[in-house]
Amino acid sequence: MKHPSFTVMSQEVEKHPDYWAELAMLCFSEDVLDAMRAQSVTRAVLTRRLGTSPGHVTPLLSGSGNLTLATMSRMAFALGLESHTSLLPIAASQTAALSQDAPSDAAGAI
Repeated sequence: MKHPSFTVMSQEVEKHPDYWAELAMLCFSEDVLDAMRAQSVTRAVLTRRLGTSPGHVTPLLSGSGNLTLATMSRMAFALGLESHTSLLPIAASQTAALSQDAPSDAAGAI
């Protein structure tokens, strides 16, 4: 049995919303870490500013915590920043892949 290539597996994963949610949380965590470095803010200082425990902040900064919009806003505010979300078109290659998997009727609509 032939195993799918990394490219094929990557394309399949990108069809799922969970992939994009995880990517967004990871990117946000990286942005927070970049801002902390730029401002010389330690994890301890961020934890104190958020009024929470290190055990709560560490997973958020590592990209393994479940970031809510409220948590993202509080983290940004603690660094003197604003958090914004935006909607962007999916790349054409992803749109084509999604349309192949889309339900043929309205049953799959949200």
